Amino acid sequence: MTRSLFLRVAGVFHLLLGILFFLFTKEATALMIATPGAHMHLLVKGLSGIVAAFGGMSLMAQNATPGRALNAILFGTLFYLLFTVVCDAVWTIMGLLRPIAWVSIAIRVALAAGYGHFAWKGLQRRRERNGQAPREEAA
Repeated sequence: MTRSLFLRVAGVFHLLLGILFFLFTKEATALMIATPGAHMHLLVKGLSGIVAAFGGMSLMAQNATPGRALNAILFGTLFYLLFTVVCDAVWTIMGLLRPIAWVSIAIRVALAAGYGHFAWKGLQRRRERNGQAPREEAA
């Protein structure tokens, strides 16, 4: 899969998920959160904007030329995905999130692998352009 196609697919996924969580906040809250409090839907609505924003960034970056800005988007999104995977895994184990959260976690792990792959390729390309020898793996 090309970087452009990956960013398009990941961007559409995040954008649609963010929109759906915004439009159907109470349903999303009931689906994911084990014991939602009275105001939990406000948090979910706020998070929907963050998810949609990552989708928009990925869509806007799909045809970007390789460089620092693109790497910032790739690494920033990778960090967001890994951070939320760890938090959600802990919260699911604690019983705060419903077991269906494991599906979301698995999807984000797969997306993180893609973002990590293309971010790493970007760093390698930059090193080659700057005349730096690739680092050898320790045996």
